[in-house]
Amino acid sequence: MQMDIISPYSREMTTQILAAYPDSSIENEDVRNALEYLRNWDFRATPSDIASTIFNTFFVKLLHNIYEDEMGPDVFSDFVFFSAIPYRVTESLMARDSSAWYDDIRTGANESKRSMIHKSLLDALADLKQSSGSEMKSWQWGNLHQITFAHPFGKRKPLDRIFNVGPFPLGGSATTVNKAEFQLSAPFSVYSGPSFRMVVDLSKPQLASTVIPLGQSGQAFNDHYDDQVALWRNGGYHLVSISRTDLEKMKYEHLILKP
Repeated sequence: MQMDIISPYSREMTTQILAAYPDSSIENEDVRNALEYLRNWDFRATPSDIASTIFNTFFVKLLHNIYEDEMGPDVFSDFVFFSAIPYRVTESLMARDSSAWYDDIRTGANESKRSMIHKSLLDALADLKQSSGSEMKSWQWGNLHQITFAHPFGKRKPLDRIFNVGPFPLGGSATTVNKAEFQLSAPFSVYSGPSFRMVVDLSKPQLASTVIPLGQSGQAFNDHYDDQVALWRNGGYHLVSISRTDLEKMKYEHLILKP
């Protein structure tokens, strides 16, 4: 369950996208191909998935197209800062066929829910072609959705090569149990996720399977600085005991701090 990367939110929203294209004769080849990916999606946000890339790029564009004209750039930036709010209200909005939010007040036309979806998908595909190339099968989610564990010293090159860990492609999203959230104002680098995982069998409460994103040490040259990254990314764990008897049998370092 801790590694679950299925997004029920994406499933609900994709239903709305597909409903906006009732006619199977779509002239735009990119739109046809994108809809085919969405139609066959299992809603698992794996690093190799194409539909996750299309959907999340579409969603970012949809937020801009629905809200920014009324809010203006400053209020919109505040609106998307805490992403739980735009995710929640947009799902509720998209369940309605009509709303004043769908209309772009900057144009003379009266935009509808369908036209807003069409525009957002076209905008997303144009962005992806520019950033990731014209071959849609190369738009893998992990190519865009990556995590870097950044150290404060890593802000200055070339110290980033010493202190930063990553970047690594990562599955999941803001709407999966295995959360890997990106900032809606700066997609798609991961900035929020599980800082600790633990599984305990209550018939053996002295033992726990645990993992943290990096390692036990904050010292960049220590062996334990980043030795748990691969486990954290791939769903692995360390078996940890709180039994004094078990601890005394283990190899460990004892640090004494004297004033």
